[in-house]
Amino acid sequence: MFNLLFKFLILLILSVIIGIIPVNHNYTPEPVGIEIYIASNGVHTDFVLPVKTSIIDWQTLFAADHFNNGWRYAPFIAFGWGDRGFYLNTPEWKDLRLSTALNAMFISSSSAMHVSLWRVPVEDDLTIKVRLSEHEYQCLVSYILDSFKWGPDNLALKIDHPGYGDFDLFFESSLKFYLFRTCNVWTNQGLKQAGIRTSLWTPYDKPILYQLSKINSGI
Repeated sequence: MFNLLFKFLILLILSVIIGIIPVNHNYTPEPVGIEIYIASNGVHTDFVLPVKTSIIDWQTLFAADHFNNGWRYAPFIAFGWGDRGFYLNTPEWKDLRLSTALNAMFISSSSAMHVSLWRVPVEDDLTIKVRLSEHEYQCLVSYILDSFKWGPDNLALKIDHPGYGDFDLFFESSLKFYLFRTCNVWTNQGLKQAGIRTSLWTPYDKPILYQLSKINSGI
């Protein structure tokens, strides 16, 4: 147990130091482009994207009976990635078990994509809007698509789990989850791939939100 706590402490210190180092420092948002959001629940970050653009219609990648026809009410779709066991067994923080957390942090494990339908997000300290060019958005889309496992019908493979609510579901992912590739590392890497300002590396949400908040400040 001491070794695990020591590793966690080292990870925390390193993440704080590395998290304040920006990449894509000179990123400038497009004056006209595709608006996306990066949203945090205080711990975990998601990409929140328009359901349909000239680049992709996300609805075409999921079976018709998914999401209880919520598409008609939700112009945005959110993508999060994380440890499969954590996602499926921890609907609320009160459900978190120490064994689940330790397995997610220190053991390479299978992962899942969490997909949920959203109304228009509201900007605040935990939800930041960024405007992308078509090229930047295409890079981000490709990154997200590569994180899914796809069936022979080219549709996302749904995990047998009801989700947390009426308009969210879990899908199989092609990636492995481990200490240095956590849910927020996944988000951070997607921003990097799209050329958007973000942290050099971070397993936490706050450095990502911090770097995004600096985009329009000129810092």
